[in-house]
Amino acid sequence: VETVGELLKEGVSENEWWNYLEVVYPELAWYMTIPPLDSLLQEYFLSYTRSRLCDRAEKQLFEQAKQIAAGQLLWKFRLRDEVLERYKRRGVPVLWADGMGVEWLGALLGSLNKLPKVGVEFEIARANLPTVTECNRGWESEEQVERGVDTEGHESPYPYALVSQLKAVCRLARRAGELLEYSEKVIITSDHGLTRFAKSSGGFRLPKGVES
Repeated sequence: VETVGELLKEGVSENEWWNYLEVVYPELAWYMTIPPLDSLLQEYFLSYTRSRLCDRAEKQLFEQAKQIAAGQLLWKFRLRDEVLERYKRRGVPVLWADGMGVEWLGALLGSLNKLPKVGVEFEIARANLPTVTECNRGWESEEQVERGVDTEGHESPYPYALVSQLKAVCRLARRAGELLEYSEKVIITSDHGLTRFAKSSGGFRLPKGVES
């Protein structure tokens, strides 16, 4: 993680070392690979994942976040609970990841795609506001939730947090694979995401009447 961070800080083209990364640390390459999204979101998460590797946020990242906020992209996505409801009615098992936002989508997809005979689809949905666990908890037992992403994000320093969080995402994918031995489908979702640089962003204004 630190080596990749230094390469990024020095401005070394990713094309020069990407193939090596895919061999040495494929999970990190998955993390840095953002699947097709809205162009603003795509650019933001490409910047965000690289900022985490460098353990610093450039001004560009905050500008991108402000553009997303100004465009009110959040409100274009369906509520997560609305998306889940139709699957719950069919009895599809649901795995939760505490604190796993869109940042981890590439790592999750990469991990799932390594499982044999598994097809993967994803949909981005929005959490309930405020985005805290108390307002978004949907699991009934601890067996349904992976805590590693949230716990390590709050308690571990760079670069150990990122390494441990990647392990948690891969562990979640393996748990989904185990459930697929007994169920045709499995849903993986999260209560909310985490923002590493929230304290240095200066904050963003929410629509009137929305609690922060």
